[in-house]
Amino acid sequence: MNIINHQEAVEEELTLMQSLKRFYFTSKWESLLTIPYLFLFLYFAIFYIDNIFLAIRFIFRTFTVTTTLLSLSHVIWGAVFVVALSMPFVISLSMIPVLPNIWKNMVWKKDQKILITIVAFVVAIFLMSIANDLIIAVGQREILDVFLKTGGSILEI
Repeated sequence: MNIINHQEAVEEELTLMQSLKRFYFTSKWESLLTIPYLFLFLYFAIFYIDNIFLAIRFIFRTFTVTTTLLSLSHVIWGAVFVVALSMPFVISLSMIPVLPNIWKNMVWKKDQKILITIVAFVVAIFLMSIANDLIIAVGQREILDVFLKTGGSILEI
């Protein structure tokens, strides 16, 4: 029974990838708009993947620091920092299947789909911008120096 479920999961993943490929790389004129959208959010994902590695290093750094004398604010600011680091990457990857889901909806009219696409795009860019500013603001707080300083050097933010 697990084998069947595993095979169904693999088939579902393949169909998702195939449906994304079919949506973005069709021989219709709309692909002149969908392909740049895809590459833009793929570029954002590649650009922000370094934040994921920094978040992982930050989390592993907390294992090497003695935390018994640290306050609750250290935990909260550290968690905010890790979440803010991962937000732009997650948003950029999640926006890739959003466009096909909008345009496959048969209930909405074409003008509604265009409006929802524009709103989703603007909201994603806005959220990534806020997360980027939050990373800078939180990363510069002195309370995180306990985690960011490794020997004589500081992890690059």
